[in-house]
Amino acid sequence: MKSGTPQGGIISPILANMALDGLETRLKQTFSASQRKRRRTKLHMVRYVDYFIVTGYSREFLEKEVKPQIETFLAQRGLKLSINKTRIIHVEEGFDFLGFSIRRYSNKLLTKPSRESFKSLLDKIRASIKSHPTAKSLNLIRLLNPVIIGWSNYYRHTLPKWYLRMLTMLFGPLCRAGQKDGIPRNVCNGLRINTLNS
Repeated sequence: MKSGTPQGGIISPILANMALDGLETRLKQTFSASQRKRRRTKLHMVRYVDYFIVTGYSREFLEKEVKPQIETFLAQRGLKLSINKTRIIHVEEGFDFLGFSIRRYSNKLLTKPSRESFKSLLDKIRASIKSHPTAKSLNLIRLLNPVIIGWSNYYRHTLPKWYLRMLTMLFGPLCRAGQKDGIPRNVCNGLRINTLNS
């Protein structure tokens, strides 16, 4: 019989946090113990449950010095890095983290929703509409409003205007069709305003 914790279980994030606790301290003690070292190595770590990003001044530094330290730290706890999820890339190539796409263009670092996240939202909207083919427009709007506002709230600090315009455009035809069903104008206006202000 196999033992372990099912992925997505409520205990999984707690165990991941316990296992990775101390990794950031280990890296700082090894590579950036002094202010001078911190400026030279540009080593930073961001962690959320079992996902983490480590930055450094060069690919070679991360590959030959930092990665072995992380692997040693994990091995002491009976863990190892996922080959499929571990990448060493330049920030100008960009990467996805927790549904965000992070990339530097020239000297400007931009954070926006990832393509996969936006596609997932559109798929969810499409599935909701297809699964309620006879629903009135008002009911569809009430069904989709929390989905879109929730997604917008998650990305509210980084949401580019064109994403918001696209979301509003999605609801335009639905709201216009709803006028024929007697939907009050303020329902659509409220939905659009909530989405844009989130």
